[in-house]
Amino acid sequence: MAELTPSSRDFFDHTMQRVGELGGTARAHTEEHHRALQVFVESHATPPRSDNSPVG
Repeated sequence: MAELTPSSRDFFDHTMQRVGELGGTARAHTEEHHRALQVFVESHATPPRSDNSPVG
């Protein structure tokens, strides 16, 4: 497994930035699987509420 370091031009940077904007943290890693890479992005953020969601 290798940790991915985001760069300003890739998907991971945008994803990690967006999760941070939502008040969470994110990380990404890859694993080799049958001669291909699987990429996992894990985030810990609360999704924004839509106008129709109930207030609890």
